Amino acid sequence: ILTSTYLSGTANNNVSGSFYNLLNQYNATSGTTGATTIVQLPLAFVRSGFINPESANLGYANQYGRYWSRSALSSVGVYYLNFYLSNIHPSDTYYRYFGYPLRCLCLALKSRDNLRRPYLSD
Repeated sequence: ILTSTYLSGTANNNVSGSFYNLLNQYNATSGTTGATTIVQLPLAFVRSGFINPESANLGYANQYGRYWSRSALSSVGVYYLNFYLSNIHPSDTYYRYFGYPLRCLCLALKSRDNLRRPYLSD
């Protein structure tokens, strides 16, 4: 599953397949704890920064992590997962033309509790 297939926006917080719902399973929906948890295993999201086509710059690598969701806000706006060193926002909004990375997720069996949980693939 690509991260861009996940939903975002507060209306989708409790919906299976949303960034918020995924992060809630790991108690990582806000604050410094969430910002730390999201970059650790098993989630392992990367603070890769983003590309701004207006300035032709790659910005904030290793400081911001932003991932598209499939939830559109408007014809030019989109929801996305936004996290940085001290906080996390599963339902931020911005323009669609920014370049954010896509990551693949897969379901893996946790042997300890025999539950299927989302894990990032290699």
